[in-house]
Amino acid sequence: MFYKGFNKNLQGYNNYQFSVGETYSTDNNDTWLWFHYTKYVSSTIIYFDKDIRICEVEPVGKTSFFKDSTDGYKKGYYTTNKLKITRELSKSEIFDSLYKEKCRYYLVQKLNPPINILIRYKSKIRGSSYCSKIIQRADLRSEEKKLVIPKCWHKYI
Repeated sequence: MFYKGFNKNLQGYNNYQFSVGETYSTDNNDTWLWFHYTKYVSSTIIYFDKDIRICEVEPVGKTSFFKDSTDGYKKGYYTTNKLKITRELSKSEIFDSLYKEKCRYYLVQKLNPPINILIRYKSKIRGSSYCSKIIQRADLRSEEKKLVIPKCWHKYI
């Protein structure tokens, strides 16, 4: 399974418009300029600030792999000259994928998941960057924040 990230309008790089169910191709010979996709949801999220939409994709043309350390895990990314957008992942599927990939950073820092998802991550939420992000969230009640952050942080709520 492979993934491609989009902005809230299902647009990619340079606002290139995509649609679920469609196949896209390019005649460009430069493999870096082909359609980018990843093997991991967490590798896709790093390229977007918020309102990300992620789709499952299927490379149906030539492919190339680029080893990249941008994601912090050196998972890299792929490109293809022909890409089919298979289906869009729901927010719940994105959260589940990040949980399986043990990637709490992007979940907490970029996606603002609901409290039930944060509770699943409770034992993994440690450190100032995670806790301060949760404390700053206006959509969570004080009691909810206390459910997911360590007790030593409760005094900052």
